[in-house]
Amino acid sequence: MKILLETPIIINKMAVYSITDHENKSWDTFVSRSAGGLPTHLVAWREILTRTYGYHCHFLVSSLDGKILGVLPLFQVDSLITGKSLQSLPGAICAEDEIAAQSLIAAADSLARDLKVDYLLLRDSRQKWSGNDLEVVEAHRGVRMNLPTDVETAWKSLRKDVRYHIRHGQKSGMVHVSLDSRIDDLYSVLLNFNQYMGTPLFGFQFLKNVLTNLPNECLVINACVGQKPVAGYFNFTFDRKIFGMWGGTLTGYQDLKVTHQVYWALIEHAIRLGFAQIDMGRSSYPSSQYDFKSQWGDENYPIYQLLRVYRGKMPQTIRTGPDNETSATFLFKRVWRKSPTWLVRKLGPYIRRHIPFG
Repeated sequence: MKILLETPIIINKMAVYSITDHENKSWDTFVSRSAGGLPTHLVAWREILTRTYGYHCHFLVSSLDGKILGVLPLFQVDSLITGKSLQSLPGAICAEDEIAAQSLIAAADSLARDLKVDYLLLRDSRQKWSGNDLEVVEAHRGVRMNLPTDVETAWKSLRKDVRYHIRHGQKSGMVHVSLDSRIDDLYSVLLNFNQYMGTPLFGFQFLKNVLTNLPNECLVINACVGQKPVAGYFNFTFDRKIFGMWGGTLTGYQDLKVTHQVYWALIEHAIRLGFAQIDMGRSSYPSSQYDFKSQWGDENYPIYQLLRVYRGKMPQTIRTGPDNETSATFLFKRVWRKSPTWLVRKLGPYIRRHIPFG
């Protein structure tokens, strides 16, 4: 496929263009040095998305006098379910200033119109960015925990009820928590957990592609009761921070406080390796998931979906929570929960191709 925006266009004196393979290193160098850089901004995602879903990717750079000042990783989704769209990876724009961000938004809008998509979605942006008329949906929040330099201080900083639950779970002696790269156990848990939540799960191959292309940034934590995997969490490490991405704990193990033990094991591990922060990832707001994470974190922040609809209506998947759930969504979740596991495993990856990041 021809690379669109291969030739730079000038917007606000910034040169905006779609990178080619030989510029991968300069892209990642910028992201790693930027205060707003996230692991989902890394250029390896272009290969991951292409190999997993066959998407056409447009990784845009905004530069001034040859110096990169902003990046925006985009990909196309052509779907009979959710429509034709141009979407960003979670985190959307990584930019040094508003001017660079504005130039990337303008270029993305121009690209979206050229591609004749139904909508443009800048997903999970940490900023609204000024100087644009994108629709803003604020349905998620994130929670961060800033880490001290020693485990004892971290323990004392936890709420008393959280410490109680951790001790209670540890006393049972039934839960074994391990930090490793065993994605078989992780995927088994995610498959069951997501089915319980009524949500299709990406394919196992997607996880393998992530590990293959980002081998130094992945951290998997699993928990077992006996030989049975009961919890699994997939994290990224980047810039002395740990970022929660996907995870879940099976129902029926509340009395063992498995999730509390997993979180505490991750905190201990992070401190011993010198990490400065754990970002627990996005949660619908308000939600019980957000409330649970807030028990641990000392900082919460808004996460925005920035959207422009060119034809049709805003996709229902953009808004979350029971107040925005349609009868069709409710029915789908109900059917999905009751479907046989073999069918869920087979259909989930197909559905996720249309909604790769929810």
